[in-house]
Amino acid sequence: MNLKINIKKQTPNFIISINIVTNTGIVGILGKSGSGKSLFLKCLAGLEPFDKGEIILDNKILYNDKINLPPQKRNIAYMFQNYGLFPNMTVKKNIQICAKVKNIDQIISMCRLNHLLNIYPNKLSGGEQQRVAIARILASKPKVILLDEPFSALDVGLRRNIEFDMIRLLSKFEGIVFIVSHDKDELYRFAQDIMIIDNGNIVETGKKDKIYKNPAHIQTAKLVGYDNIISAKLLNKNPNKRICIKSEDIKINESGKNAAVVIECIEDINNNIVYIQCNEEIIRVTDKKYYNKEQQVTFDLLNFIII
Repeated sequence: MNLKINIKKQTPNFIISINIVTNTGIVGILGKSGSGKSLFLKCLAGLEPFDKGEIILDNKILYNDKINLPPQKRNIAYMFQNYGLFPNMTVKKNIQICAKVKNIDQIISMCRLNHLLNIYPNKLSGGEQQRVAIARILASKPKVILLDEPFSALDVGLRRNIEFDMIRLLSKFEGIVFIVSHDKDELYRFAQDIMIIDNGNIVETGKKDKIYKNPAHIQTAKLVGYDNIISAKLLNKNPNKRICIKSEDIKINESGKNAAVVIECIEDINNNIVYIQCNEEIIRVTDKKYYNKEQQVTFDLLNFIII
C-alpha cells in the first residue's frame, strides 16, 4: 500500500505544507498545540478543504486540481475525538451501518463487544465507546485510519487500561494508520515511524528510535523529552550550537564538574523537580533529594546531544 500526500493550505497563522510518501504501518504525528496536526488529518480525510496539491492512494487520485473525492469515497476512516457514535442505534447497528465486510462477527469478537451488542452508546464507558468506534472503522474496510488524539477524552486510569486493546487491534490492521498525540511516550508505544510537525511543516520524519534518541532539530528535541536546551559554550563548544539534555540525565553530586545554585525545588511524587542556575542558564533536573533555595551544588551531564 502506498500513500502520496502533497498539500498546501493557508491558515491565519501559517501555511500548512505537507509532502510525504508512506507505506503500510503506523505513523505517529507529534507537534505542539496549534501546529497543524489535526488540520492535516482533516484535509487528508476530506473534511477540510485545502488550497492546492494532490493525494494519491494506491495509484488512485483522491484529490488534485481536477478531482476531489468526498470523504465517503476516499477509503479513509477518521475517528473523531468524541467517537461519533449514533446515539439512537445499538452497538451492533452502529457497526453494521458502515460495514463493507460480509461478516462482522470476527471484528466484534476481536474488539470484545459480544456482550454489548444491544446496548446504546450512552450506557457505555469511554473505553467501550472507543472499541465500538474502532470496530465500526475496521468493518468499513478502509485502507487508511486517522486517529486524532484518541485518548484525550479518557481519564488517565481508563487510558492505561484500554491502550493495550488499541495497540493489539491496530497491529492487525493491514493498511496505513496516522495517529496524532501530544504524548510522546504514547506515540512511541504505538508507532513505527514518527513525523514531527511545526507551524504546518514537517520538521523531521523517521524511525521512532532515531527520532527519539538522536533528533536532528531543536523543535524535535523539545518534543521528545529534551527539556533543557542550553548554549554549547557551557562545555566550551561552538556557542552557535545547543546542548539538549533530559532532566534525568543531569546528576547533582558532590564532585560534579559544573557549579550551580538552586533557585527552586518542587516536590513531586517520584522525583523532585530542581531548577538550578549555571552561569546564565536555567537547568531543570529531576532528583529524589530535596534541595533548598540558594543552595550551592555541582552537577555532571550524563548524556546529551549537540544540535
